[in-house]
Amino acid sequence: MKVSEDRWYLEFENGEPFFWLGGTTWGMSEWLTREDVNYYLDNRKEKRTFAKISDLKICAFIY
Repeated sequence: MKVSEDRWYLEFENGEPFFWLGGTTWGMSEWLTREDVNYYLDNRKEKRTFAKISDLKICAFIY
């Protein structure tokens, strides 16, 4: 995988564009148990619904 020559999209080494379809699971790793995360990822892999999955680490600061 690489950035296209015009820098507008990702493509495979052979020049074929990569279709970026994904699930967004903001905070999944913060709010779910490891078993829940494994269940979700196994389910997505089995169904082959997404090319990628995004997660966001959330940090809470107490002042």
